Amino acid sequence: MIPQTPSEVEAKVQLARSRTAQLEQDLMEVLSILRSALKSRPVSWEDFTHEVSFDTPPPQRPEDPERIIKAPYPTRPDPAAFAAELTFSDKLIGGRGKQKSAEAAARLEAAEAVWRNQCAEIDKTFNEAVSLRESLHREKVEKYEAAFAKWEKSRNELLASQAQQREQISTLQNDYKSAKAPAVEYFLAEVLARSEYPKSFPRSSSVKFDESNGVLIVDFELPTPPALPTIKEVRYIATRDEFQEIPLSDAWQKKTYEEALYQIALRTIHQLYAADELRVLKSIVFNGEVQSTGKPSESEARICILSVRAAREELFQINLGRVDPKACFQSLNGVLCPNLSDPTPIQPVLSFDKKTSQFVEASTPASPPIEQILPQ
Repeated sequence: MIPQTPSEVEAKVQLARSRTAQLEQDLMEVLSILRSALKSRPVSWEDFTHEVSFDTPPPQRPEDPERIIKAPYPTRPDPAAFAAELTFSDKLIGGRGKQKSAEAAARLEAAEAVWRNQCAEIDKTFNEAVSLRESLHREKVEKYEAAFAKWEKSRNELLASQAQQREQISTLQNDYKSAKAPAVEYFLAEVLARSEYPKSFPRSSSVKFDESNGVLIVDFELPTPPALPTIKEVRYIATRDEFQEIPLSDAWQKKTYEEALYQIALRTIHQLYAADELRVLKSIVFNGEVQSTGKPSESEARICILSVRAAREELFQINLGRVDPKACFQSLNGVLCPNLSDPTPIQPVLSFDKKTSQFVEASTPASPPIEQILPQ
């Protein structure tokens, strides 16, 4: 073994402690499945309307371009500056005077031609600058108009979507008030979907509502024992340079698993009643299922290993924050598979037969007095 420095050993000790702390947190999460739900706010219809403000600012319209100032024209040639200077002899000799006058006129015409070209060049430069400015501005305006149309479309789509969502939720809520099964099942399925569990737990469930008597059946996939923590501590053994995992005892794991199933059942029933502010539900049947170990041809994909029914008034007589989950489950005549290590299906107290679209009820023993499970 390669010798380790004290700092390396300390780092591994801290790592073991960190892993142990996480294990303790995972254990606490399982042990407080019911208690954590009692502290959380019930799901309400307001949670289903996701009002999102359209915070994207509209694009800014480009400002008008600055005015282009034309360069001034040069001074026009002064004819007087080009007049022929005739001497006395030039005047006497007519041909010379005329020639000088003609040459002077030619110089003036050439100067004016240069001047006109300069003015034309100034006009051309100015017109090109104006045209370029207008072209660039028009391009910016077109981009702005396209961006604004896109922005406006996004905003209108969001507003329309939210209006449609509000209308749908309002319709569902009214149907829920009338105890219509589709609306009741939609809302309560969402309640279950929003319930937080440890990441290792399955998240599959379905609900079926009987409009005739206000009974809700919940088919809920339960975790199997491997989904629960099996290690309680991690230690670092410096002499062997290895991490040692201290397992939870088999008895503790078995007891905790059974306790978790009771808590999940009670928690689910509590959350559904808490969300049912309109008191549509009269009774809830919780059927806990696990994945079958048998071949698909031999059995269903999932088998029921836990089943319990609780009426609203019956459940609200119980202080779930203080009651023993197992005693509470038993007082409600809950049924649990006798051997969780090798589960076999039990008959649910009430189930829904998809083939016949009928609710099938099993005979159950009489319920013991509720006072037996209330805290003294």
